[in-house]
Amino acid sequence: MKNTPKVYPKLFKGRTAIPNFKALIGKLVCTFEPQRGEETSTGFTLNGINMDQAEEFFYNFWTGRNGGLLKYWSAYKLGEGYQEKFSSMKSHVLEITFENTPKELPLYNLEPIYKTIKSYYHDIKKDCLTKAVYNLAGPLFIYEINRGSGIWTWLGELYYVLILGTSLTEEKIKGQRIDNIEKKLRILKEYFGDSNVRSGLFQAFVQADTPQEMEQAMQNLFEEKIKSVKISKSPIITTIDEAKKEMIDLNIILKQLKSNH
Repeated sequence: MKNTPKVYPKLFKGRTAIPNFKALIGKLVCTFEPQRGEETSTGFTLNGINMDQAEEFFYNFWTGRNGGLLKYWSAYKLGEGYQEKFSSMKSHVLEITFENTPKELPLYNLEPIYKTIKSYYHDIKKDCLTKAVYNLAGPLFIYEINRGSGIWTWLGELYYVLILGTSLTEEKIKGQRIDNIEKKLRILKEYFGDSNVRSGLFQAFVQADTPQEMEQAMQNLFEEKIKSVKISKSPIITTIDEAKKEMIDLNIILKQLKSNH
């Protein structure tokens, strides 16, 4: 099969064409390898991505068409167990600040950022924990998005929030080496306590594999330009606002290592 792009024959039938749709989709699915196109029984595929489905998702994403709403409401209403799990979790506040998008514009990147961070957090737990511990660990919960400051506030357990926060600060994904990891762990322990910074989890992180789809998603996330990652020093005991009174900026404390050497 030739590593050359192939013209997709069925775009824009019966709807208003979005300029350069083929180029946009091609860029999304051809980032990591040459374009490989072929006809299958279900239509034309590009690097294994069905272009009919890609086009359908594109329009659904931007217009809200064919939303499959009932599955979301069903998952929410059946999720009392996860709501109870949050109540039993020892949660810390995680603030991820992106370069500020003008408040007068829509939040175009809401869904991809939300889904990427939540999914990546899940994968960190899945790849770094035993099955028994994974089953006990809670998910990452979104709390608020502040349009005025570009801060996305999340709530999660400190062991795993520290790995996620370090990964985002260092712009490293699972399976990539974190420079001076032992020294950085010592710094984290100074601020968050020895028992809350588990070296074994960080070692599992650098040894884990990242699927290609997640790797591309994380690269896209980094391109959104994360300005800072902050974690509350204390867990949520009374209120979230109380826990937010002392936030530790990972970028600042990890930079101490560079300034000391």
